[in-house]
Amino acid sequence: MKKKLLSLVCALALTISLLPAAQALEGEGTRAAEALASLGLVTGTGAGYAAEGAATQEQAAALLVRLLGAEKTAKADRRSCGWAGIPSWARSAVNYCAFHDLIDWSEYRAGGALDAELWCAMLLRALGCICFVVALAALLLLTPAMALEQPTDEELKISAPSAILMERSTGMVLYEKNADEHMSPASVTKIMTLLLAVEAVEQGTASLEDMVTAGSDSQSGLTECSSSSGICIGETMSMKDLLYCAALASANEACNIIAGHVAGSISAFVEKMNARAAGLGCSGTHFVNTHGMHDSEHYTTAHDMFLIAREGMRHALFAQLVGTREYTTSATNVSSPRTLRNSNALINSDSPYSDKYFYTGAVGIKTGYTSDAGYCLASAVQRESVSVITVVLGADGGSGSYDSFADTVTLLDWCFENYSYHSIVEKGFAAASQPLSVKGKSGSVTLVCAQGISALAANDLDVSALEKTVTLKAETLDAVPAEGTELGTVSFSDPTDGTELGTVALVASNDVQLDEPEPQPAAPQELSHEQKLTIVIVCAITVLLLLVFILLLVRRQKRMNNKQ
Repeated sequence: MKKKLLSLVCALALTISLLPAAQALEGEGTRAAEALASLGLVTGTGAGYAAEGAATQEQAAALLVRLLGAEKTAKADRRSCGWAGIPSWARSAVNYCAFHDLIDWSEYRAGGALDAELWCAMLLRALGCICFVVALAALLLLTPAMALEQPTDEELKISAPSAILMERSTGMVLYEKNADEHMSPASVTKIMTLLLAVEAVEQGTASLEDMVTAGSDSQSGLTECSSSSGICIGETMSMKDLLYCAALASANEACNIIAGHVAGSISAFVEKMNARAAGLGCSGTHFVNTHGMHDSEHYTTAHDMFLIAREGMRHALFAQLVGTREYTTSATNVSSPRTLRNSNALINSDSPYSDKYFYTGAVGIKTGYTSDAGYCLASAVQRESVSVITVVLGADGGSGSYDSFADTVTLLDWCFENYSYHSIVEKGFAAASQPLSVKGKSGSVTLVCAQGISALAANDLDVSALEKTVTLKAETLDAVPAEGTELGTVSFSDPTDGTELGTVALVASNDVQLDEPEPQPAAPQELSHEQKLTIVIVCAITVLLLLVFILLLVRRQKRMNNKQ
């Protein structure tokens, strides 16, 4: 944002720097007037135009336009007409604008000459065209294409001490504030509890139809005012109903009952919670209970909670639990059916947190609150194919206003206003080539993308300007690969901030080019011993015959000399 503002200032400064050129007419009018008057190209006298020793811009402009009018009608020579008396910048400006049809000569003609007011309008129009073009060029050159910058807390007015907004599938961070700071998660802890229970059901170590009886440890670590579904010790409830009690009513005792059923004891379940968190890459999380009641050793981070929530939303049963607005349990051995309502105001307008936070596209997850942790909220939202997860921890709230929801809505609104999915590359796009060297022939095979890539990015992303990084498995192949063979990868990233938008496999296409090898000069053939001997004999005979011939010639010459 600061870079864009700096670029605008630079462009404006460059534009303003052109304005002093308009003042160059001042003082040039006197010379122009004298030259034109001497040639009879203007009416009146030069002195009449040079009031008080200096022509005004309008007067000088009038002289200039009359000269130009005379030139176009009488075809007068520029030098003889006193053209040199006009500032060169004005001549260039007018000629340039007229040549490129930026001004219309005929619009300013009046009986073969132009008056001062019309000329001033034309000149200002010409200057305006030049200033606009230069300013626009400067703005384009000085303003780089930039990725959407994260807004400041003051701009978004995020009051919570810790928050994060991330794209669900790739984990791309769109906004973060103290996202790695240790925070008390309150009942957002139950996201991990639900995840482990769902995975146990999927793995077959537990069943939704299991009937579970609440033991004495079901009230472990709880206070009288903690959130509850009123499940009593000795009450028997199905595993399915217990999960809904934990997810919708945020029942702390239900979490303890689930933990004992899944892992045999609450402590063993908590160990599983920490092990699962570590397996998800959570480096700032430590759990000491199943429900989130405050403990100085029970903490997480906004980023870690995103990782846990994202994993949870990958399971259909989990997504169903946290996305349900209302659920009625079966009657138990001590209780009639319970009607449970989701406390998440983003998906339930009947939430105790008010109906003003209902958000289109919200699909659930979990609320949380303790006096020590403040108001916490993890939310999953999907709208127009954009799927994100937000985590807000430690927010203020009360008296009908809850910053955990307000901050979440602010982040979501900003996201959907500024981000959308872009098609980064299509399947079959020719992204690279693989060098070949086959039986002395060099060439290449075209590599295409095995599949397309779509990525969430700022609305103004220029896909054509993305950086492409190709990685090949081999530098050169000595055989033509079969079509479809995977030979490398290609990654696309935003050059403005280095954000990687996707990586896809590169496979061989049927487009293979092999060049014929250049003909090599034949190597000299080695002569055999017999061939060498033959050559020697022939050469010797030839020399001998030559000597005989020479002797015969000498003898003949002597005879002729004797006869004479």
